[in-house]
Amino acid sequence: MELLLFRHDEFEKLYGCDGFNADKIPLEQRTNIVNGCILITVFFIFELLYIPCMVSIYKNMENNACYKLMFFIGIMDMLAMSMNALETGILGIIGAVYCDYPLLIYTTGSLGLSVWFVKTSAEMFLAINRCMELLRPELAHAIFSGQIL
Repeated sequence: MELLLFRHDEFEKLYGCDGFNADKIPLEQRTNIVNGCILITVFFIFELLYIPCMVSIYKNMENNACYKLMFFIGIMDMLAMSMNALETGILGIIGAVYCDYPLLIYTTGSLGLSVWFVKTSAEMFLAINRCMELLRPELAHAIFSGQIL
């Protein structure tokens, strides 16, 4: 993102589409309607399945730090699925390539990577929380109860 925002000339040199002509490949060969529809369908199924899980987790959040972490991970996962499944499905159906929508694809790719980093870090904290709850519950309470930070 730094290249896109602050060093746009270098971004264009590295990610520009000057040497690529998307029209060389006919649109019929670039579109993938079946895979796109499968991705979009899976997205909606998983998002709908996430809703009761998130409601259940939300009801128990105030009593336990692990539920707060799981709720946050769920939000990040739902956000990631919108990029991994919904956007990819739509772009597959219309036969889009990077050079058709470079700003959209680059930005959502960077956002998707950022969400993955955040989600993975939260999962590490959840693992640490669960191990500490087993080994040293008093220390886990001191660290994860919100009283220290």
